[in-house]
Amino acid sequence: MIELEDISIVEEKISQSMLDEAPGTQEGQKLPQYLVTLSVGIVVISGGTTIGWTSLVMAYLTSPDSPFTLTKDQASWTGSLLPIGAFFGAILAGPIANIIGQKLAILSTGLPLALSWLLIFTARSVTWLFIARFVAGIGLGAACALVPTYISEIAEKSVRGVFGTAFQLSLVFGIVYAYVTGAVLCYNNLSIACGILPLLFFLAFSQAPESPMYLLRRNKKIQAEKSLRTLRGNKYNVSKELSDIEKEIVNQEKTKVSFFQAVFNRTSVRALTICLGLMVFQQISGINIVTFYSASIFKDAGSSLKPEYATIIVGVAQLVATIPSSLLVDKAGRKMLLQLSSLVMAISLWALGFYFLMKDRGNDVSSYSWIPLMSVVVYIIFFSVGFGPIPWIMTAEIFPQEIKAVGCGLAVVVNWTMVFAVTKLFQPLLFYIGTAYTFWLFGSATFVGLAFVFFLVIETKGKSLGQIQTELCGK
Repeated sequence: MIELEDISIVEEKISQSMLDEAPGTQEGQKLPQYLVTLSVGIVVISGGTTIGWTSLVMAYLTSPDSPFTLTKDQASWTGSLLPIGAFFGAILAGPIANIIGQKLAILSTGLPLALSWLLIFTARSVTWLFIARFVAGIGLGAACALVPTYISEIAEKSVRGVFGTAFQLSLVFGIVYAYVTGAVLCYNNLSIACGILPLLFFLAFSQAPESPMYLLRRNKKIQAEKSLRTLRGNKYNVSKELSDIEKEIVNQEKTKVSFFQAVFNRTSVRALTICLGLMVFQQISGINIVTFYSASIFKDAGSSLKPEYATIIVGVAQLVATIPSSLLVDKAGRKMLLQLSSLVMAISLWALGFYFLMKDRGNDVSSYSWIPLMSVVVYIIFFSVGFGPIPWIMTAEIFPQEIKAVGCGLAVVVNWTMVFAVTKLFQPLLFYIGTAYTFWLFGSATFVGLAFVFFLVIETKGKSLGQIQTELCGK
């Protein structure tokens, strides 16, 4: 006797077969997805300029030529207020996106970034400079929380890894943009050059579609179909992808639980452990020490190359290394690249510490003058192919949908909290234990990150979001 359950299964298989055989291509056009990713990346580029700006202007702001001369402590706060603002921006981003939509929320991140450059341009006191940096951090933190998730939801599975690296690539491009323009422009003109970027972002991203996942969650199927056709092309069979997204949403609704049940189940705890751990190790590797204080590092090292030029070389190396990482991440896999990245970064920091130890002991280091630049360049290259982009990619990939907004926001909050802690601790560490031991400390912390990746991080290369959740469950 045929059961009703058997009939429903057969009907579901026939329906799925009809969707699979529906007219249209099974692979969407990639160009629209690239263009949308490029447009949303402009706000991340703008955020990157707020990071690169710090290294370049500190010498000017602490000199008598500045309209307000900063003390060393004030200069330190100028750098540290950015991650404090980012902390609050990341907290606010998720709830705002749930109310007004991802696209509008991302568009709004350009407002504090544009305002911050206006405040820097007009600031005539330290107080207004501090306010500008805090406001810039709000925009940067919100963008860091929202953009990776948006990119992961508009991209097809086959290119999700490639598009995921666009976030890190955009951030690095913004840093390099600030380095290069800062080397040739005066303080006020640098503010104008950086302030143009949020305006370009408003123009470009205003034409982008809303996330199909967000629209279907709001029962806006017609708009979701239109969004997918914009992203995949008119010849693409959107019916199957819409059906897949709807099934995913229905399954999530069936298994919907309370917030505490969602956060403290095995899958969520493991996802949080991986993502938050990667964010912590990304920052205690010392990356923002290198980007915030690169000019000072080369100056203290006694490099024969001008600090601003050495900084540009480092920035360009990071940019060049980030480009092939978009291909490597889907070829070599996330876990292997993270392990290689942490190993080489640790060795580079240890080498830099060795140079400063020799220099501080009064040894002739003229024959080793290549070590600082080489160590930092190698460090930056391997950061760019591993611990730079991959934590952001995995944050967008491995959280269960019911805690994705909270999880991504929490990951960004932890990231920026660590940025603040590391940047504020750097100067005291230099004073109490010296430059050499400071870099050895960061190198050792980076090596611990290698063990964390080896034992706890899962591989997500080429896996659907459902397969990733199954592996996190331990099935």
